[in-house]
Amino acid sequence: MQNKIWLIYLVTSLAMLIWGLSYIWVDVALDYYSAATIASVRVFIATAFMISLALITGKLEKVRKKDLKLFMMFGFFDPFCYFLCESYGIDNATPTSAAVIIATIPLLTPVSAFLILKEKLSIINILGIIVSFSGVILVVVTQNFNLAIEPAGLFLLTGAVICAIFYNFFLRNLAGKYNLYTVISVQNIFACIYFLPVFLIHGIPDMSAVKLNTEIAVTMIALSILASALAFIFYANGIKFLGITKANVFANMIPVFAAVFSYLLLDEILELHQFIGIAVVIAGVFLSQTGVKNQLK
Repeated sequence: MQNKIWLIYLVTSLAMLIWGLSYIWVDVALDYYSAATIASVRVFIATAFMISLALITGKLEKVRKKDLKLFMMFGFFDPFCYFLCESYGIDNATPTSAAVIIATIPLLTPVSAFLILKEKLSIINILGIIVSFSGVILVVVTQNFNLAIEPAGLFLLTGAVICAIFYNFFLRNLAGKYNLYTVISVQNIFACIYFLPVFLIHGIPDMSAVKLNTEIAVTMIALSILASALAFIFYANGIKFLGITKANVFANMIPVFAAVFSYLLLDEILELHQFIGIAVVIAGVFLSQTGVKNQLK
């Protein structure tokens, strides 16, 4: 049993490592293609992979007609809008700052639930939000109090966070009805439909203008199969065995991985106050999740 727990910890941490690297992969891909092309190709490949995997394992379930509208909304908010906002956001920011902003999703979800669903918001939740946003400010502001990222990047990454929150709300309505393979496969099918005109407008000209090489091919496959498919499966197993609260604590590792690999692979230089900001964001998210854990006891 102890070995199984450590295996779950390892697999969940691997998902966070992959998602941390995904910000670097997007940044690399932007040297070749537009953000729209990256997002659309990423979803096309991920969808083909997930459907194939679901069919091979026999885990693709039949979807009830009444749930199709929910899946349409799923695919619209995430991955369609989320990937577009994230990719364009990274194009106007650094991978590290993008990862830090996206890391606030677990924090803002309870706030949205309080505003929309009237769910209880604890003092610990509020304190965690204040602490984390203080950290975000440290990351996105320079020592001269100028924005360290483009305003467009901040706006788009905030849009990605909002899309993820809406996605989480819709996901609640399907909780327990379908397995992860079915949810990801079906929502991605709808996302492919949304991305088709985007690909026709941006993708075909981009891919015609750029000669395919090993770097962009490996990067797009990693983004599609590792970050958009396998990492979700790894994370879902973490939630299954550890619970959503403990699994969310692992998500604090994503901006750390993004910062480390940005430094090692992209030569991104962070100022001291930005390192402090990353630590503050992680502390705030951890504090907020600890509050949720105590409420569940």
